Amino acid sequence: MYQINNDVIYVKGAKRGAIYDLNNGDVFSINEDACKIVNKYIDGVELIEAEKEYLDLLESNNLINKSFSSSKYIPEKKRDRLRLVWLEITQACNMRCLHCYEGENHISDKNNSLSIDEWKQVIDDIAELSVDRVVIIGGEPCTHKNIKDILLYLSKKNISTTLFTNGYFLDDEMNNIIIDNDINVKVSLYGQNSDVHDRITGIKGSFNRLVENIKFLVSKGVKVNIAVTLMRENELHYDEIKAFVGQLNVSGVRFDVIREVIDGSQSNHLPVMENILKMAYRKKANFSIKKSDFDEYINRNTCWYSKLVVCENGDILPCVFERNVSYGNIRNNTLQEIINSNRLKVCWNFDYSRVEECKDCEYRYACKDCRPLAISNNRINGKNPRCMYNPYDGEWKNG
Repeated sequence: MYQINNDVIYVKGAKRGAIYDLNNGDVFSINEDACKIVNKYIDGVELIEAEKEYLDLLESNNLINKSFSSSKYIPEKKRDRLRLVWLEITQACNMRCLHCYEGENHISDKNNSLSIDEWKQVIDDIAELSVDRVVIIGGEPCTHKNIKDILLYLSKKNISTTLFTNGYFLDDEMNNIIIDNDINVKVSLYGQNSDVHDRITGIKGSFNRLVENIKFLVSKGVKVNIAVTLMRENELHYDEIKAFVGQLNVSGVRFDVIREVIDGSQSNHLPVMENILKMAYRKKANFSIKKSDFDEYINRNTCWYSKLVVCENGDILPCVFERNVSYGNIRNNTLQEIINSNRLKVCWNFDYSRVEECKDCEYRYACKDCRPLAISNNRINGKNPRCMYNPYDGEWKNG
C-alpha cells in the first residue's frame, strides 16, 4: 500500500489494483497492466513511452504527482471510540412478523430487565463517551413502559437519537415527544397496501396506522427513514412498494433482502425471484471511502468496529445480528470497561487480513463487512457470501 499523491493511496490486490482518492472518496479500479506501470513508477524504474502516457493520464486526474515522493502509507493512528449504540430496551412486540429475526418469542423477561434507573445510567455512560448516535430498538420499543422517559432522558443528554418502531403505538403524546426533542424515526414497512403489509405483520390495521403516522411526522419536519425487508411474501410487489414509498417524502428508504440468522426460520421466507435475490449481492465496484474511515478500516472490522448493543437484560453484543458473542453485561462493567476489554477488541480488530479472499482484495479498505452473514454460512473467517468479487481472477460474478 503506497501513497502516490497527497491522500491518494494505491492498493494492490491479487490480480488487479485500486487507487483510493481520499480527497473526494473515489475508488478507481485498475487492471493488471496498469498495476505493473504504477509499481514501476513507485520503484523508480524507467518507463517506455506508452507507460508514460498512462502516468500522464493519472496525473491529469490528480491521482499522481511526479514531484511527490511515493512511499508506503502509514495510517493516522486513532484511539478506539464508540460511535453507535443500539439500546434494545425490550424483547416484547405486539406484532408477529413472519420473518422476525428475534424468533417466535416476543415476551420480555421483566424479572431480569434493566430498570429505568439502570437505563439512565447506561445513557449517562453513553453521554460521557460522546457517542455519536443511539438507536432505540426492540422487540417494539414503544411497548416498554418507560419509553417516553428514556427518550426524554436521551434528549436531556443531547444525544442524537433514532427510534426504530413499527409505528403502531405512535399516539399524540409520543409524536409530540419525537417532534419537540428532534428525535429521528425509522420504521419497517412491508407492502404498498394493507393486504401485503398486514399479512406479514399479522396485525390487521397496522399498515393504515403506520402510514398515517409517517405522513404526520414528515409534515412536522421529522426525519423519517423507511426500512423495507424483501421476502417471498412481498417480492412480487417490489415495484409497487418502491413507487409507494417514493410518494411519502421521507428522508430515506432502504431495501434489504431477508437475511438468514443462525437457528432462525428466515430460509422459509427467502425470495424466489432472481431479480430480487440479486439485490442482496454486491456485483460491481461502486465503492467510496472517507480518509477517516480508510485509516480505521486498515486494522479494524468494518462491521463491528465502534458499535455495540445493550440488551434489555444488560448483555452487551457486537451487533443486532450477532447474538452468539457477548462482551459482558452492563450490570458488571461500565461501557468504558467493556470497550477496554480484550473480548471486544478481538471483534473490533477482526480486520480483512484475517478473512479469506478479502485479505487479497484491492477493495478491502473501502468494503463494508458483515461477519454475521459469514458466520451464518458457518465460516467466521469466510468472505461475506453476498460479495460476488473474486480477487484472484479480478472478475465480478453475476450472483
